Amino acid sequence: MEPLSAALTFSTIVGLIAQFRSEKGGREQSEFNDFLIWLSETQHKDIRSQLENNHQAVGAVKLLLEQQQDALLERLDSIDSLLVSVASAFSDFRELGVALRPSSALSSNAFSILRQFESSGGSKLLESQTYDGTRLMFLDAQGMIQVEDDRFLQDDLQTLVELDLLRQDSNARGEKIYIFTRQASELVRRLHS
Repeated sequence: MEPLSAALTFSTIVGLIAQFRSEKGGREQSEFNDFLIWLSETQHKDIRSQLENNHQAVGAVKLLLEQQQDALLERLDSIDSLLVSVASAFSDFRELGVALRPSSALSSNAFSILRQFESSGGSKLLESQTYDGTRLMFLDAQGMIQVEDDRFLQDDLQTLVELDLLRQDSNARGEKIYIFTRQASELVRRLHS
């Protein structure tokens, strides 16, 4: 399956599971066979066929249908937020992401941090507090991150950590260390291709 088709199928199935659970009145658990019947009734026979021909997908859908409604909705909300955050990195999708979910779009400051990380070749940053504000120094490369908007720096860093674009650790003195992830590097490279 080509990447676009796989992405669309994934998002369609996730959306249909959410819709099915919602229409069934939020019952705590739903049966897979009920979901298949519902797919046919709602004119999604092609999705039903794809599921029936993929045993791994059947198992995954069954697990999702067994989850409690609140937990499932919380995870779906997290996926939606993550998707908007990542998609907003691409200028073609940014406006739509901001319009639909303004709180999830990554700021230009957050993108700048990722771009500087990638171009430095470094993998770790040390956050230190000075009289002039917060400094982000590379531990394994030359220089520092130039911050566009110091006011929301902590918010941007926390968002990047939550999205797994950075990981957070600390040194022996308790100072925060941010680690650049493979996912972040790939995102930056795709933005520039």
